[in-house]
Amino acid sequence: MSLENVARSEKALPSRWQQYVELLERKGVPERAQRWYVARVEAFLREVKPASLRELAPEAVTGFFQKLARDGRLSDWQFRQAVHAVELLLVDLAASPIDIIGF
Repeated sequence: MSLENVARSEKALPSRWQQYVELLERKGVPERAQRWYVARVEAFLREVKPASLRELAPEAVTGFFQKLARDGRLSDWQFRQAVHAVELLLVDLAASPIDIIGF
């Protein structure tokens, strides 16, 4: 799914995804990078499978990044991008109640 589809149609993704994309825009994430931020968060959620973000254990977050680092497929800047993408999800968006159902 392209980021253009997300921007054109709120039906393309659940409303929480739209909120995440809007957050990326507010935080000044370049448009060309936004689809990668979404992909990094999707990978994170697939890996940790939390029932809700509020119940997410710190060990799950740490474990995800340890596994990502061991994998060795990402360059340093891509790893930092993944950290930033998840940070925006957990710190900025999680300031409001979020259930994983929206993701």
